[in-house]
Amino acid sequence: MDGDSSDGPARKAWRTRRARPVHGQPDDPERAVLWRLARAAARGAVRRAKARGMAVDEAWLLDVRRTLDAQDWCCALSGVPFSLRGRTRGAGGTHLGPSPDRIRPALGYVPGNVRWVLWALNRGKGEMDDALFVSLCGAVAARHQKESDDGP
Repeated sequence: MDGDSSDGPARKAWRTRRARPVHGQPDDPERAVLWRLARAAARGAVRRAKARGMAVDEAWLLDVRRTLDAQDWCCALSGVPFSLRGRTRGAGGTHLGPSPDRIRPALGYVPGNVRWVLWALNRGKGEMDDALFVSLCGAVAARHQKESDDGP
């Protein structure tokens, strides 16, 4: 029998589909993975928000890549670049990966109210507004600095 069954039409089609980039996917391999993680995070956020009865306008999902590009692939709060490095968490993401953050939590996931932040910061921020979150982060940093200045 000529050929291998793995070279059949179905196998070739699978390889072809797999090799095609997803529309909007960045060319850089790391950014492509971060983009896929961001899209998955966005879909999960929409699913959870709908289950809680929050306002959701799925139009913001179309702006994931544009928003990440506008933020230069960095956290909107800290300026730290998104990265696949660092400790991993569920679903293959990392603490330094992108997570959608509602600027004003009460407004829900609607265009203009969503930015991308580090997953770890978003987890810590929760439902806090920026002013309180930044104030608390400043207090933690100040205490840490004082303790390191005082020495052991």
